Amino acid sequence: MITRENNKGFTLVEVLVAIAIGAFLLSIVVTVFLGARATSKATTGIARSQESTRFASFFIDRDVRMAGYFGCSKEVSKRNWLDFTRPEYSPSIAEGIFGWEFTGTDVGDDYELDYEELGNDFTEAELSAARTDNTAPATNWTGNSIQGIPGTEVALDLPAAIAALEPLRGSDIIVTSISTPLLTRLTSTPNQRAPRLAVVDTSGVAAASDIDTGTMLQVGDCSSIDIFQNAAQPTEASLSIESGSAIGPGNRITGAFQWQKKWDESATVFETRTVVYFIGTGSGGTPALFSFSSTCGLSDSCGAVATELVDGVENMQILYGEDTNTEAFRNGVANIYRSANEVEDFRRVVSVKIGLIVRSPDPGLDVNEDTAFPEFTLLDQVTIDPPDDANQRFVNNTTVRLRNRGL
Repeated sequence: MITRENNKGFTLVEVLVAIAIGAFLLSIVVTVFLGARATSKATTGIARSQESTRFASFFIDRDVRMAGYFGCSKEVSKRNWLDFTRPEYSPSIAEGIFGWEFTGTDVGDDYELDYEELGNDFTEAELSAARTDNTAPATNWTGNSIQGIPGTEVALDLPAAIAALEPLRGSDIIVTSISTPLLTRLTSTPNQRAPRLAVVDTSGVAAASDIDTGTMLQVGDCSSIDIFQNAAQPTEASLSIESGSAIGPGNRITGAFQWQKKWDESATVFETRTVVYFIGTGSGGTPALFSFSSTCGLSDSCGAVATELVDGVENMQILYGEDTNTEAFRNGVANIYRSANEVEDFRRVVSVKIGLIVRSPDPGLDVNEDTAFPEFTLLDQVTIDPPDDANQRFVNNTTVRLRNRGL
């Protein structure tokens, strides 16, 4: 015989108590999870910002450190034949380094960043519009004078070639030039007044230079240098300083032409590359560090294009350290740091201070109406107020010494 025991279920009170306990425990789990996720996002944001800062500093520091390199020459006689009146002319080719200061971001200034932001879904037209909204007229960047024809100085504000790259307002722009020695060998029977330098192989036989038309060149030794743009074809057995090149600034010869020396096999031929660093609108619609690298000056005629290097770089400030001692007492140590528009002579710049603000790729801060958003000081002298958003930001200030100047 089968007997059935009386089964007793849960009462309504017990069910409600169990639900309450479960909800309480669930709320604890959710709170812990959300806290852990917020901490993880914050930590990841800091790590990504620091990583981006390291990358950005690596790119800029490397080229600033090598600015003005052209072999053993430091204090030498330079003759610059380039046409400095053309918009493709880069002052860094002769000066080694140059820059432009954005109005309102000088020493002691407070500047508020107010970039037009884009979401994840945007069209190319919207991105183009954002670039336009986020840039400024070229007159907002101010430079300084450069050496033109010997004995003269020419004021050089932001060239149209750089303005066309659509740099973001609020950030400074820096340009460097680095020369690389080539294997090109010149003839041992030179003509000091001829506009062409004959190229030969190791046997002394005429040979194609293999140097593209429009390439910026420096020919010289440890005492003097001629700076010009090659007007000859790479298949020709010569380098030419003839004017009228359709690529880049070309050469500007006034009066009787004459090389500084009768250049022969003892001379070294250097290819000079210009690199511009600026903050632009990245492919994701957010600020990013860009570079523009070219062997034909500030021109894309040789295939050069602006390259996005590091996303999230919001602002860049630059100060230039000058050795202001008289020539007999220069020791390669900066006596004063100035913004680009106040530098007395870029040829005496021996070090550069670089300040960067880099933001996290994704929002990671919990913000509300009571959140206090900080301002950031770059180079201990310029205060930048970024947008009030949930992005984390990392500030990096570095000083880079130019290896090719000073001691």
